[in-house]
Amino acid sequence: MAEYIVGIDLGGTSAKLALFDRQLDEVGRWQVATNAKNGGQAIIPDLIASIQGELKERKLTSSDLIGIGMGTPGSIDRQAGSVQGAFNLGWAKAQDIRGAFQEAFPGVKVALENDANVAALGEHAKGAGKDYRHLLLVTLGTGIGGGLIVNDQLLVGAGNAGEIGHIQANPEGFLCTCGNRGCIETIASATGFRQTALARAKQEESPESSFKSFVQAHPDRIDTELIFEKARAKDVFAQAVVEECLTYLGRCLSQIANCVHPQCILLGGGVAQAGNYLIQGLEPAFEAGLYPGIKGSVEIKIASLGNDAGMIGAASLVQNDLKE
Repeated sequence: MAEYIVGIDLGGTSAKLALFDRQLDEVGRWQVATNAKNGGQAIIPDLIASIQGELKERKLTSSDLIGIGMGTPGSIDRQAGSVQGAFNLGWAKAQDIRGAFQEAFPGVKVALENDANVAALGEHAKGAGKDYRHLLLVTLGTGIGGGLIVNDQLLVGAGNAGEIGHIQANPEGFLCTCGNRGCIETIASATGFRQTALARAKQEESPESSFKSFVQAHPDRIDTELIFEKARAKDVFAQAVVEECLTYLGRCLSQIANCVHPQCILLGGGVAQAGNYLIQGLEPAFEAGLYPGIKGSVEIKIASLGNDAGMIGAASLVQNDLKE
């Protein structure tokens, strides 16, 4: 009887893969470089070859596989088993992912989902969200992604639910890659913190400090980690940057909470490495924006699985089908 599930977290630099049993306990893991050249034509063949190699090394065959789950950037057509708009992979046009895997592994189930959604599923299955039926994961990285779980089920709506990074927080703010202005990911992502610091450094009315002078002199050396480090050290300019970004984020999260009322909001991604300092900074605006009827019933925590969430969540796509 087939016993194993492959979980794939596909990123622009590399793909992280793991072999799991039916209980989502990890059996082994490996990594494959992502080759986005020539329209990303080599990506799926490389993944297939790596899985075949891993199975061979373990003296297994495709008949031992229950399924393959994959989280990927881009827009997912779940019915067709395809993905498009993953520009960092070279996949501008629709790619038939399911068909390619099923040709290589006949009879094996193949499930696809957005990368932020599989991270939410991973945290829900094995991480900081495992005790909640209603959960929002917010990934704070180069951009901002979101995955929403309601009644233990991933909420995708008509297809693209969870794109919280493109909630407009400041209509007069920075231009977003989506074409709009002031999306929350232009403010509270790693990119957003940096460009907020650079913009404030040009304003005469912003607080003077040694860090402000450093930002003006070395704009190419500014990142979120440094901004938080200086804010913790009580630099008034860094504190003002953090306060601005986290106020917008707190307001944004409160509006989402008012709409869907999660029991818990998990914060993941590189920015979330700031930990409790991040939570404490956004909580005043978050609490102020909550509808009175849900105050005190929404926890905010830091996600616990890190880079493993995507692999686990991808495998859970297959495991969840086994339960149904």
